[in-house]
Amino acid sequence: MLQGRQNLVKWGLYGLFLCVFCILQISLPLRAAGVHAIPLLPMAISAAVFEGPRGGAVYGFIAGLLYDAFTPGIDVFFSVYLLLVCFTVGIAVRRWFRISFVTALVWSSLAHVGACLLYFLFFILIPGRAGPMALVQVAFPELLLTIVYLPLAYIISKGIHKRIEVKY
Repeated sequence: MLQGRQNLVKWGLYGLFLCVFCILQISLPLRAAGVHAIPLLPMAISAAVFEGPRGGAVYGFIAGLLYDAFTPGIDVFFSVYLLLVCFTVGIAVRRWFRISFVTALVWSSLAHVGACLLYFLFFILIPGRAGPMALVQVAFPELLLTIVYLPLAYIISKGIHKRIEVKY
């Protein structure tokens, strides 16, 4: 009974911070030349680093649903993408990597680069809305703006995981 309550509190806190990061993402004045940060991505990756493949995949899927819901013109791209990436990160961290800030930084950067490349390919390049130079002009500044949120996301995820550790 106690583990169920701890689990509920832990995921309730993760959900609360996911909502906070979603609000930051949709209401941030931090935009430079049409480029905006994606705070949900480092939060999902940080949770996957600490919670493993199952918890990370579910958390990534919910983070992606929030991103898709509040971004016009995107249908389930980020929900599926973050589900797969967070699952992969959870497995990789459990098997081959240490849980550390550097691990979260590397995986968050790789996930962002992958998201930019896939999004650009399917939604911009193939439909003919822009050329390849647009990727360079948007992706790098967007990556830098997004990585700014990683320390905060990592500290939050680490705090939740350390304080409320549930054994399965």
